[in-house]
This record gives sequence, C-alpha cells and structure tokens, in this order.
Amino acid sequence: MENSKKRCIFPGKALALFGKSAALFAACAASFLAVSCNDSQKQEERAREIYAQAEEAYRNGDDSLAYRLIDSIKASCPKAFETRQKGLDLKNRIVITSAQEQIALADSMRLALEREGEQLRRGLRLVKDAQYEDEGNYLAPSQLDEANASRSYLRAQVSESGNLVLTSVARSGRTVKHRGVLLRLGDREVRTTGGEAFTQGTGRKVDYTEAQGAVEVAAFVAENEGAGLKLFFLTDGGPVAVPLTAADRKAISAVYRCYENLAKIAKLKKETEEAYVKIRFYEQKSRERRPPHS
Repeated sequence: MENSKKRCIFPGKALALFGKSAALFAACAASFLAVSCNDSQKQEERAREIYAQAEEAYRNGDDSLAYRLIDSIKASCPKAFETRQKGLDLKNRIVITSAQEQIALADSMRLALEREGEQLRRGLRLVKDAQYEDEGNYLAPSQLDEANASRSYLRAQVSESGNLVLTSVARSGRTVKHRGVLLRLGDREVRTTGGEAFTQGTGRKVDYTEAQGAVEVAAFVAENEGAGLKLFFLTDGGPVAVPLTAADRKAISAVYRCYENLAKIAKLKKETEEAYVKIRFYEQKSRERRPPHS
C-alpha cells in the first residue's frame, strides 16, 4: 500500500515541475521578445534620424554624403527594414536626378558645340555623291582633287558623322605604290601606320592611300600649322619628299578642328543616351520595389 502511494505522488510532482518550467520558458520568451522588439524600435528610430540627414544632404545637392548616410543605415541599423527600404528608394532618386542633370548639361554643351561647328564648317566644302553616299565629307576647297590635278599632296576630309580620313595623293608618270606618310619637325615625327592604297587615272598614274592613324597626323599638323613641316610619302624604295604648302597645312588644320568638334558632339550624344538608359533602369527598379497596393 505504501509503495502504491509513493508511485501516485511522483506524477503530481512531475506535473508541477513541468508547469513551473513552462511558465519560466514563457517568461523568458516574453522577455526576449520585449528586448528584441525594443531593440528594433531603437534601430528604427536611429535609422529615421540618419535617413532625415540623408534627405537633407540630397536636397542640398550633396549626393555623395547622402549615399554614405544611406549605406550607414544598413551597417548600424540592420533591423530597421522599413527605413532601409526608404533609403534604397532615395538612392534611386539620387541616381535618376543626377542623370537628368547630366542630360541637361550635355544638351546645353551640345548646342554650344553645334553653333561652334557651324562656324568651323563655313570655310569647308561639303562634297557628297547623292547616288552612292549616305553622308558627305567636309574638306577645304583648296584641296579638291580638280584643283590639284598636277601635284602630289596630302588631303584631309571629315565625314558628317565625324570620321577623319587623310589621303595622300601621288601623281607621277609611274605607279609609286606608297603605303603611308611621314611628317617631321626637327627631331619630332609622326607617321601613319599603313593604309588602303588604290590607283586611278589614265596616262599619268595617280596613287591614293587612305591612311590609318590619320587623327594623330592631322593633330600634329594643326599643332604646328605655322611651322616648316616636312612631308614624306613612304614607298618600298624609301621615303619620298613631297611639299606640304601653307595652304595644305591650313586646310588640314581646319578639317581637324571640325573633326574635334564633331567628336565632342558625338561623345555628348553617347553620354546622353547612357543617362537615359540609367534613368529607365532605376525607374524600373523603383517600381519593382514598391508593394502592389501602392
């Protein structure tokens, strides 16, 4: 009988101990949640303060500071999910605004360059074969082929899209087969790296070589337009001296300045296109991040 009583007491004690453990666990869990909740609230409050500073920096035009402040929210307040989301949206706005400002500046600069280009092209002639060519080429009237039927010379032209070509024209009673040009001034020199050669004409042969490395050679002429530059055509038999007149130097320099202008315009157009792509990308990211009901 006593043994039976002892067996009956044990389950009651176990239940009592289990109840105490459950109560203790519940108390600990509640305490943990309270601490965690409190920590999240503190982080959210701190994150909102940092976000407010980032917005102020953005309004003041200090995008770099705004970016750093937004990035610091994730590092110092990882549980501030709501404010971190707002920070990402602000980052997108910063990128979009910066791209819009870049477009406005590029448009302003491009208009100024286009006005400058009109002035630069006034002394040049636009030559275009309407039947075979999609775009024309600008060159100086003094370098038109029909005006130089009796001499060898170096001709420069730039297309409407900004492609600069130097053509060395060799006129002689025989085929010269030159493959490039060399310019020399004192101990400085620049040469083309090769080119596409072709021969035309009946009777007296005319060799034309469209030079690679044309930009560097034309820039050298423009830089030293008033100097006594020496011009050589590069042939298999060695360099052949060819006069480079003051009129040729002036013509090549004018074409090169036109090329520079067109190159700057093309660069601005490319930057503008890239800015529009960036705007579309970040606008799409912002839309994807918004909840469906917003």
